[in-house]
Amino acid sequence: MGDIDKDGDLDVVASVQVSDSGVATTDTLLLVNDGHGHFAGHFAGLDAGRYKQLVDIDGDGDLDMVGPTNGGLRVLLNDGHGTYAFAGMTPASSIPGDLLVDYLDEALPAATVAAGTFGDFEIG
Repeated sequence: MGDIDKDGDLDVVASVQVSDSGVATTDTLLLVNDGHGHFAGHFAGLDAGRYKQLVDIDGDGDLDMVGPTNGGLRVLLNDGHGTYAFAGMTPASSIPGDLLVDYLDEALPAATVAAGTFGDFEIG
């Protein structure tokens, strides 16, 4: 949960498994609060992993998403209005193990991983 569209209320971000023609994939469901407890849902069309973290990794004041997926850490940047775009992915083998262990408990290690440079991936 977090304010993904910067309107002052809490929105919900969830991973949902969807099936298209018998092929299961994971998508990110954004449930945007209208300020009165009603949520409008739409799919981001992007997989940020099952255990995503909302954190401002690029320092622009909005909540971006980072999450582990098969093979690495995926980063989705928020445009400030709750729309996300894929920014990059770093291989899991290039992320220090202690940061991965702490990932689900604290936003700071996730932000540190995403803001640093690992292999061919760089943000910030």
